[in-house]
Amino acid sequence: MRHFRLAFVPLLVAALLLILSSGARAQAPGSATPAASHTLPLLQDRVPEAYRQNMPLPYGVSFTYFHLDERLALSDPVLQIPALGQTLQPPLVDTQSLKAVTRSYTAKFDAWLFPFLNVYATATKFSGVASDIKATSLIPTLPVQGLLPASVDYDGKGFGFGFTAAFGYRSFFAAYNVSWSWNYLKMPTNTERATIQGPRAGIRLPRVSVYAGAMREHYAGRQTGSIDMPGIGALAFDLVAEPQHSWNPALGAEIGISRNIHANVEYGFSGRNQLMLGAGYRFGGK
Repeated sequence: MRHFRLAFVPLLVAALLLILSSGARAQAPGSATPAASHTLPLLQDRVPEAYRQNMPLPYGVSFTYFHLDERLALSDPVLQIPALGQTLQPPLVDTQSLKAVTRSYTAKFDAWLFPFLNVYATATKFSGVASDIKATSLIPTLPVQGLLPASVDYDGKGFGFGFTAAFGYRSFFAAYNVSWSWNYLKMPTNTERATIQGPRAGIRLPRVSVYAGAMREHYAGRQTGSIDMPGIGALAFDLVAEPQHSWNPALGAEIGISRNIHANVEYGFSGRNQLMLGAGYRFGGK
């Protein structure tokens, strides 16, 4: 529950800043402080006027579809087969990898806290299939590969937060994004912490921005659960699953339909295939 509450900290901070900025705009007309200094992003009055008009509106709501196809490396396994009275763990059993195909839908609320720093909170629902599970056993009479299912379905939900540090000069821009999420899986039965980060650099053109970058993916936590196998009964497992390829390159583009509405697409490749499609709405400011 502690991690669940932490996921909403940036959202609460952004909401408080929104309330405070609204109150500041309602102050007496005789105030000597420029109105711009009381609205997000903070320090926007330090940005030259010629560049300020190109800044994004301070608040945003977006929705993203994400398709991920990757191989996960499996290690430190413990397999229990109560019906056979067997418990297998290293070195009697060795797990190598599996293929995971995941589909997720994410809602995100973000705010530009400073002209160079965006903070956000996310809520995600996901589902997927694990297949091509590779494992071996040193017990000749108990071939683990024959006991494992051809595929396993999984689903769950997650909550998280993150930030993006950004820099721009004329038509060039660069950014670095870091996010943390806590994913609650129904099967396997566990909570998994995921850290996603990566750089982006590109060029802004009229109505569209194109960029190249990379993504790093890291999981923390063990995968535990139980699978009912025909003729055997329950097969309980406890192991560690991590991406075989931590980093992969990515190409993407964002289309500005209007100042308020935008759409984006990103494709990752080389070791991990991913496709992201999204759309968002920005508001606030002048």
